[in-house]
Amino acid sequence: MKPISLEGFQNINDIIYKLEVQFKLGMPRAKVCKDLLLNSPIEDMEISLELEKILSSLMLKRNLIGKDWEKSGLDYLAIKAYEKNVVDLFDGSFPYERLRILYSKYGLYEKAMDVCEKYLSLPNHPLGYDTKKRLRFNEFLIDLTKKKAATCRNNEYSFSVLNNSENYLIEEFILKGKKISKSAGKAKYEIN
Repeated sequence: MKPISLEGFQNINDIIYKLEVQFKLGMPRAKVCKDLLLNSPIEDMEISLELEKILSSLMLKRNLIGKDWEKSGLDYLAIKAYEKNVVDLFDGSFPYERLRILYSKYGLYEKAMDVCEKYLSLPNHPLGYDTKKRLRFNEFLIDLTKKKAATCRNNEYSFSVLNNSENYLIEEFILKGKKISKSAGKAKYEIN
């Protein structure tokens, strides 16, 4: 993939539109963010930083939404959110860690092993801060291989969780609203 060029664009919205089309075609979001920061000329750096912030914030929101879904017992939706970040080559270990745990929980050791391998295939951070995490993921991979070998049964519940998740398409959008509840308890909002 050639580096992203900011030449010929009038504003950030034009660039985001072009990139969203590319993301739908399978271009990893995290790779675009890195390319923007590494390959932009100095005069475009302010725009590149703003654009990178916008593009990477969606991946962070997916992690937070996945975490909330897990707390609510909606593991199949959390898996979908985390899988999107793995496809986008999210730089941190959070979605990989959560997917490894969720897949292991349902006895899907092959999928958990794939997630560990995907994390290990990410480029090393130049400052080397991810060395301990990489060692942990190597250990997880070894443990999962042993569990997979020891477990030769299929867990029907595991497959129903994942099959159920395929019926859901996670659309990402932002709603703005005004809080209308004033008492303690569940907050209620009115959408503008």
